[in-house]
Amino acid sequence: MFLQHHNLKFDPMRITNPDDELGAFMFASVPHSVSHHIDAYSPILPPSRRGAYEDGKIHIHSGFVCDSAGLNLREMDSLVGNRAGLQCTVCGETYTTTQNLVRHIRSCQFDEERDNYPIKGSHRELDVASIISDVSKDPMSHQQRNGTFPSMNEAATNGNANSEQWYDDFREYLTTSNIEILCVFEAIEPLFSGTFQSIQSYTIEDISFGGDFAPCMLYGEENTKTRGWWRNLVFNHKNDNIAARVDLDRFHEIIH
Repeated sequence: MFLQHHNLKFDPMRITNPDDELGAFMFASVPHSVSHHIDAYSPILPPSRRGAYEDGKIHIHSGFVCDSAGLNLREMDSLVGNRAGLQCTVCGETYTTTQNLVRHIRSCQFDEERDNYPIKGSHRELDVASIISDVSKDPMSHQQRNGTFPSMNEAATNGNANSEQWYDDFREYLTTSNIEILCVFEAIEPLFSGTFQSIQSYTIEDISFGGDFAPCMLYGEENTKTRGWWRNLVFNHKNDNIAARVDLDRFHEIIH
């Protein structure tokens, strides 16, 4: 998946489902939903919202976030322990989450206070509250103090107002930057082992904010009007003479 800017610059977009760390393999005979997680490293994140790491808990330029060195990273790789995304500015120890970083700082502060370490240059000099803030308690004051903003999870938790603000920022960024998202699918057909490539393009006109893809897998002879195939799925009705099929008319249909 790639993001194309108006100046024909292409930025790779990391895929979470299917996971590009595992090759992003898909079973091409059935529809799939391809997911990209918008985080601090995502090229689709509006510039007005860049700077907050781990869903707004810490600023990406605070010195506690490891430098990406120009690589296309994903925050979730650090959250699940695949790599260390955070570092202590005093001792250089690295950690996967802000929670573990805070535990490290407070543990070192306890030991250093007990051993009467000097404050300057030690962990005792760090103010955890000023480094890491809970934006869900007071998002507006947090934004004014640190130049960050309510997170996407917070927007979903606090209701439609914050969600619409997120959507408005994305709409403006995608429109003014004339951004196009390209999804490239490549497969090998089994008969002659020929390579097949399909490209799907998405612009702001194709994006439905807050929507989801309609189910397009049909079971047996049921049609899309009666939706009776849902009963077969729910009640686990089976018939060896009936196969699942794809309703291509609903392939790009969106529901809210």
